[in-house]
Amino acid sequence: MTSEQPWLGALRARGRARFEALGLPSTKAEAWRYFPTRSLRGVDLGAGRPAGGAPDRLEAIDPARVAAARLPGTVACAVFVDGRFAAAASDLGELPAGVTIGSLAAALANDPERVRAHLGSVAPSEGAALVAANESWFADGLWVDVPANTAVAGPVQVLFLTTDAAGPATHPRNVVVMGRSAELTLVLGWSGPAGRAYATNAVTELVLGDNATLRLTNVEDEGAGATHVHHVQARQGRDSTLRTFALSLGGESARTSIRAELGASGASCHLDGLYLAAGAQRLDHYTEVDHQAPHTASNQYYAGVIDDKAVGSYLGVVFIREGAAKTDASQLNKNLLLAPGATANSKPQLEIDHDDVKASHGTTVGQLDDKALFYLLSRAIGPEEARGILTLAFAQDALSRLGDDAYAATLVHRVAAKLRAEAVLDAEAELAPGDDDDDDATPEGAE
Repeated sequence: MTSEQPWLGALRARGRARFEALGLPSTKAEAWRYFPTRSLRGVDLGAGRPAGGAPDRLEAIDPARVAAARLPGTVACAVFVDGRFAAAASDLGELPAGVTIGSLAAALANDPERVRAHLGSVAPSEGAALVAANESWFADGLWVDVPANTAVAGPVQVLFLTTDAAGPATHPRNVVVMGRSAELTLVLGWSGPAGRAYATNAVTELVLGDNATLRLTNVEDEGAGATHVHHVQARQGRDSTLRTFALSLGGESARTSIRAELGASGASCHLDGLYLAAGAQRLDHYTEVDHQAPHTASNQYYAGVIDDKAVGSYLGVVFIREGAAKTDASQLNKNLLLAPGATANSKPQLEIDHDDVKASHGTTVGQLDDKALFYLLSRAIGPEEARGILTLAFAQDALSRLGDDAYAATLVHRVAAKLRAEAVLDAEAELAPGDDDDDDATPEGAE
């Protein structure tokens, strides 16, 4: 293990001081109003952080688990085990010249000044308690550096796997730097054991140069006893495009927050998501889009399916600053409640300080359409399958935003499995393009 750079030690000390001063976030804060952090009380968030370095933890992970989690169509896969890069379990393939994908700890050791220019510059810890905790206690995380005018040909998958050997909390810190006109698709996946309580407190910083394009899919599927908090923050250059999709499936309580800063003309972001909450789960999504420059655009679509006594929440704020003329911003959040005890919280907000803009927001909360359900039952479709058809139809509006990469189809099947609607996809597969059967089991207006 090598000693840390003095500037990094100072960064950590600053984070710890800020976390100790702030304490855990409270629901009295508007951004946290729907997500109590009581599951983190009593957790030693700093336990187990090494003094420096990031040893390979291949011995702690079953290779079959990595193989089972690998998504089709991905050209590379970086694996992190209990918050540390596992080189031997990773498959980084043949990346274009100049592209670096791997361990943040290794990058800190090999090219500290390059990392220093970006680490902590996009996601500040001031006033952000759990970002500060991450700043203090991160051991490793993802480092991506894509040079100007370089496109990675296919999606890159990143697995964050928690094992029974992990401490009470891990703090992955991810930094993605995109040069001018660079292109990349990243798929982050989070999972862990079902039989224990643990916490993941992750921060991802995104730097998009002028005309860069980044697609980021985030799949949260933590173990049943987990508390998962992941903050993503992006700083975008002129004419850059950020597309994110946040899929929330697992954990006892999980929160994904995304802030996009559109600081240059022509920058745009598309923030989409789907959350499926059941049992006693609490799944929370928070977004901020800050239009700081003219001719910027944002579009947000989040959908929630909430069952049993679960709670699903979306709170999003769009800021349109003075001088951000010709901004185009939209927000829409839809929720489907499947049980009387299910709860949906929804609060899209606009704060507009300029007149010459186009902005809209909306929210809906509803239940399955009784007429559509009766229609399916009248066609000899069983009650569970009928509910699955209608629920998956509702979710498809969000899922369609995943794109047409091969991995997207796998994620759609994962969603269908949780909704107990795999039979719907099987039937669709039988009706392949060119089939003469145009009959559709889902009537118009089934949503």
